Amino acid sequence: LRIQKKLVKFEKLLKKSSVDINDPVKKWLWFALGFGLASIALSIFFGGVLAGIAWSAAGVCLIIWLLKYFQVV
Repeated sequence: LRIQKKLVKFEKLLKKSSVDINDPVKKWLWFALGFGLASIALSIFFGGVLAGIAWSAAGVCLIIWLLKYFQVV
């Protein structure tokens, strides 16, 4: 019974979360953040071409997000 109450509280907490990965506009922001973090890690550990590709991908995703957020596209 105790565990069931904790699970109900946890479920309510998850429903309050404002992160929605399935939102078509916000997903591009999440892609940009993911590529940005990956590019930072690649820059620190490896550097070079892979980090540049990741930075470029983050920039492209950020531009797509901005266009969709301001409803240009």
